[in-house]
Amino acid sequence: MKIANLRTEYQREPLGIDRRNPRFSWELTAETWERDKFQHAYWIQAASDEHLFDAPDLWDTGFIEGSETCQIRYQGSPLHSRQRVFWRVCVRDERGVITDWSPTASFSVGLLDRKDWKASWIGIESDDGLPPFEPADKVWESIEKNGWGKGWGQAKYEGILGEETEEYLKIVNQELTCKPRFHNPSLSIRQMFREKKLARPRYVRREFTAAKEFSKAVLYATALGLYELYINGEKVGDRILSPEWTSYNRRVQYQTYDVTPMLRRGVNTLSARLGNGWYCGMWQFWPQMPHLYGREPLLLAQLEMETEEGRVLVVSDDNWKGTDQGGLRFSGLYEGEEFDARMEPRGFDQNGFDDSLWKNAVIRRPKHGKLIWQRSEPIRVTQVLRAVAVTSPKNKVYVFDFGQNLVGRIKIKVDAPEGTRIRLFHNEVLNADGTVYRENLSAGHMTRAPHQTLDYICAGGQEAYCPYFTYMGFRYVEVEGLPYEPLPDCMEAQVIHTDFAETGAFSCSDPLVSKLAMNIKWSQRGNMLGIPTDCPQRDERCGYTGDGQFFMPTGLYNMDLAAFNSKWIRDICQDSFRREGYFADHAPDFGAGRRNVGWQEAGVICPYLQYRCYGDTDILAENYEAMVQFTMGLHEKADERGLQGKDGAGNGDWLNLGGGASHEVIAAAYYIRVLDCMAEIARALDKDADADSLQALAVQARAAFADHLIDGEGRISDSSQTGYALAFALGLVPHGKREAAAYQFKKEMERFEGRLATGFIGTPLLLPALHAAGLDDMAYRVLLRRDAPSWLYPVRMGATTVWERWDGYTEEKGYADSGMNSFNHYAFGSVGEYLFSVIGGIKERSPGYGEFYIRPVIGRGLSWAKVSFHSIHGEIFVFWTDRGKVAEVEVGVPVNTRCYLTLPWGGGDDFVLRAVLVQESSSGQPMIRRDRI
Repeated sequence: MKIANLRTEYQREPLGIDRRNPRFSWELTAETWERDKFQHAYWIQAASDEHLFDAPDLWDTGFIEGSETCQIRYQGSPLHSRQRVFWRVCVRDERGVITDWSPTASFSVGLLDRKDWKASWIGIESDDGLPPFEPADKVWESIEKNGWGKGWGQAKYEGILGEETEEYLKIVNQELTCKPRFHNPSLSIRQMFREKKLARPRYVRREFTAAKEFSKAVLYATALGLYELYINGEKVGDRILSPEWTSYNRRVQYQTYDVTPMLRRGVNTLSARLGNGWYCGMWQFWPQMPHLYGREPLLLAQLEMETEEGRVLVVSDDNWKGTDQGGLRFSGLYEGEEFDARMEPRGFDQNGFDDSLWKNAVIRRPKHGKLIWQRSEPIRVTQVLRAVAVTSPKNKVYVFDFGQNLVGRIKIKVDAPEGTRIRLFHNEVLNADGTVYRENLSAGHMTRAPHQTLDYICAGGQEAYCPYFTYMGFRYVEVEGLPYEPLPDCMEAQVIHTDFAETGAFSCSDPLVSKLAMNIKWSQRGNMLGIPTDCPQRDERCGYTGDGQFFMPTGLYNMDLAAFNSKWIRDICQDSFRREGYFADHAPDFGAGRRNVGWQEAGVICPYLQYRCYGDTDILAENYEAMVQFTMGLHEKADERGLQGKDGAGNGDWLNLGGGASHEVIAAAYYIRVLDCMAEIARALDKDADADSLQALAVQARAAFADHLIDGEGRISDSSQTGYALAFALGLVPHGKREAAAYQFKKEMERFEGRLATGFIGTPLLLPALHAAGLDDMAYRVLLRRDAPSWLYPVRMGATTVWERWDGYTEEKGYADSGMNSFNHYAFGSVGEYLFSVIGGIKERSPGYGEFYIRPVIGRGLSWAKVSFHSIHGEIFVFWTDRGKVAEVEVGVPVNTRCYLTLPWGGGDDFVLRAVLVQESSSGQPMIRRDRI
């Protein structure tokens, strides 16, 4: 055996972690001829220098009996701020053979205590700013007449937002009775809005002399807003949109950079650009709200150089200089950017720049939460796409087509006279005349002022521009103002998202289904930039908890979300738990929302799914108190039957086409789902008394569901497809009613002529539920339909991502309601779970896939399928071929795991596979060949 893929806290070589007892993981590999390979013991060494492994000074375990290869907690000498740790591992197998030592892995510890920070928050004094675009008159009229909360309840802001935003919400909710602090009390909400200004982007810099003979230089940095740092003209790191979005009054992420190679002896320049971002830009708030957390972008930076004499620091303070009169004139996440190249202070990021006209930076003392390490991978450019075509639908208007709906930014090269204004508008689809469609960029709450627009004013001559602090959802870019016809290679599209690894792959004999699987991945990439968002283009882009929860099983197959979820689940459970005892609609929470079944349960279901996929109990322990409080709140709301009643479901089965379910059924099903999850969570944390109580409640609620919501003929109360999907997928149908309920489920599908009619809640469960009901033929027929509504209709229409609506576009009606019609929204892509867990048959048997099932459903319209999933233990592989009377199955099983294989013929008994199967195919993969019975 060999040891590979060593990780600390799910990341390779992380810098600046803030855990004193981080967790290690590794994978085991073996040659194809090796059989039944298992780890029986492991030995970890950790040292402060990679040359000290002969006598490790931090941790030397000796052999510890056990097969664990993940979630191994460091238990060596106490770690302190700034410490570098090197570690390696070897293992002993079932025959007593000891492997070679693994390659060395490392991590560094960040600044664990606030007193370690010597830097100050800095900004600049400025009276310059831009008024935010206003909502339409009809929006103001509705607010002033009805208040913000009509239909949603009042905004809950305690402990979530800044003081200024709290007051704004009080005015909107018509509840302000105390003396206002931030505005003239005679002003209306519309006038108050007009008082606001969006800060212009800032440029700040500091020249310094590097310490002599420094051995290492580390830069710790963050911002309230967004930042890019530069040393001697070179960008520090490759992160984008740092420090990413958090509830800033609860926690602010900092980043750590090893900048040793970037410094030189003598004079150096450390500089930054700052943008508003989520902190103080415009934000969708029903109505929109500027200054959600603060008023201006601020920087916190601390450069530490290690020398023989000690540590030398360069910190952000009032010795820096700054300006807001640079080339970057405006930056907004929704709106885009304006860049005037004529005003750019060229060379500001290098030595010798004349900053005599710049202002001295000012030290600020903003209210903010704890400074923490960024647990997830950063947002990066992961691909670069070239235009596949350039058209000119109107005179001097050019449209670039990148052939793929994506999320990211463009880089354009131009050669035009000084003062030429070039406008670039981005979106996903085209109008009939070939111009770029614009109508779907407002969800009906914000103004229809320019969104996803870049304005570039040329300095003259050859130049290039790429935006700094915004991102777009687009396939097409419409360009105005170019004085010549452009070539395709003058523009590129940079794909950006959280830089997690791809773990899942699906392909099959139907090219449209294979394309669907790819479209789902593109929507996942485009909607995971630090948090999972609903859409990447219009004026929402929020971390909707329900959308994330519905898609999470699919997302966990497609991508390695271990680190990503470690961050976002804390956003949900710790920063978005409302004082009324429920988890918010959004994480990070920004005030809007209400109790909302399917959304609020994300605070239990998402940690549970993280645990099942990665064996992560830390995420359960850290959030257990909030999860229990939420669960017991549901229990207290239960009626005399033990169910949740007929109202209070919130959105319900959002965007269903008539195949939804009653609020009572949805609320009852999710209540039982939460109880089931919590019972298993409590058991995993050795809280057996809690587990027994929760399990008893689940039994009672399940019985009540069967008695009161499923009649004697198997009908689900006042429900269609979604009701049956919930009941079968969540195991709510008792044995005595299964046959009758399956019959009713089939009838309900046939009522819609075999088409799906579910919404956000029902769609993720529909095909798995048909499978659970024994209706695999129908499940395949629904999956493989080409007409609308179906998963394959958008693919047939040329879609390259998943649409928000089943009828987002139809040949008969054209585009659907523009107020909410994204062409990149992963919710209905939740069918991906079915592709992996039913067609491929891959499903965990124990948390972390140490034991797993392979139970493929073969045939039914596909002649072959190839499915793989790289678990935390290694790659699981299934390739089946249906040849009529004969079927072939190839299976790949990671070292140190057990697979329980069930084939759809031969009596249904599991084959228990230990690492590999008995018989090999020519490809070296395990294979079974059986005649059908």
